[in-house]
Amino acid sequence: MGNSCLINLNGDSITVKISINNGIRSSGKFYLGKPKTTSGYDIVEKFEAVTGDNGATEFTLATKSDKLLNYALAWSINACSQVPQVENGILKIEFWQNGEKCKTVTDTTYYGKYPQCSDGEQRSMKNQVIFIEKPQIQTEAIWASIE
Repeated sequence: MGNSCLINLNGDSITVKISINNGIRSSGKFYLGKPKTTSGYDIVEKFEAVTGDNGATEFTLATKSDKLLNYALAWSINACSQVPQVENGILKIEFWQNGEKCKTVTDTTYYGKYPQCSDGEQRSMKNQVIFIEKPQIQTEAIWASIE
């Protein structure tokens, strides 16, 4: 099974935040896919995301959270360093809902070396998350039986 992202199906829309540090620039394409009844996905949303001088950007999915169960968000991002002799950096992709960062099964942070843009090279990163329902844990029954 691939990477999953836990969301509240009754919560606010999902915001995707991309950040990168050390003068490294990134440009990526994101695709939201609705699962087909047989296999595969139908693309229902597309986004392009570029981190500018501040090293960050974000977008919010138009598809409401109550429809996102088993939808996949896939991305392809290229990044390179614009600062001479700086090659180490961290690119983060985070998913936010209701003011809180959503948990993913596998970290969506890319550490390491990024080639110089001036050399015409880029580091390419591809992955995806499947949105699944965040368990709603009720602790009131536990506390009622303790007290």
